Amino acid sequence: MKKTHVIIHHSLTKDGSVVSWNAIRKYHMTPGTISQEGARDIGYHFGVELVGEAYEVLMGRRPDEDGAHCREANMNRFGLGVCFIGNFDEEVPSLGLWQRGLWLVKGLILGHDTPVENVMGHGEAQKSAAFPTPKTCPGKLFNMERFRADLRASF
Repeated sequence: MKKTHVIIHHSLTKDGSVVSWNAIRKYHMTPGTISQEGARDIGYHFGVELVGEAYEVLMGRRPDEDGAHCREANMNRFGLGVCFIGNFDEEVPSLGLWQRGLWLVKGLILGHDTPVENVMGHGEAQKSAAFPTPKTCPGKLFNMERFRADLRASF
């Protein structure tokens, strides 16, 4: 299935210098968390996290697989899920995280011929599907308009 969107998430956990990607994977695979039986793998396709002293892109599901990150508007099927590790309801993303995320998402939209307008926060995808109580994801302090503007400026 062709991926037409990139959906941006945050982990709601504080980032540090230890890898929490596997902890998120374990959480997603636990029955009753994101599905009754538990997901078969982490729900996201990619993550961006501080590992040691550098921001790294971490692999989740293969891009050709359906995700388990955003049910609304069928985005598990049509969207690539990217999770930025951090709680952006409480803090602004660091410059390093922001830049590594831009680098990743630019590559994804080039590789999938995705318009910048189809890069959406999880909460924006929920609003587009008329979800009654959309999440703040990727966080109140993660400015999706600025992220899209920075993507446009990178071309």
